[in-house]
Amino acid sequence: MDCFGENTKTGKIGTDIEEVKCTLLFVKAEEACKSDEERINLGDTYKSAESSKVDKMKQSYTDLGLPQIYAAFDEE
Repeated sequence: MDCFGENTKTGKIGTDIEEVKCTLLFVKAEEACKSDEERINLGDTYKSAESSKVDKMKQSYTDLGLPQIYAAFDEE
């Protein structure tokens, strides 16, 4: 909800990435990494509050299909 939720519904603008919170999305993204290099790059991107890196992280989540994974998790 923090990353992809609509702020009109959640009542806040998500900052989990900027605050480097350990979230389901980040854990699933890390699990999806195919190499240590990918895992390191993911971690380096996640540790930054720069808007370009936050956008890159959100795009990585989308590319990995994590919004659908979260929706299924939330549905359960």
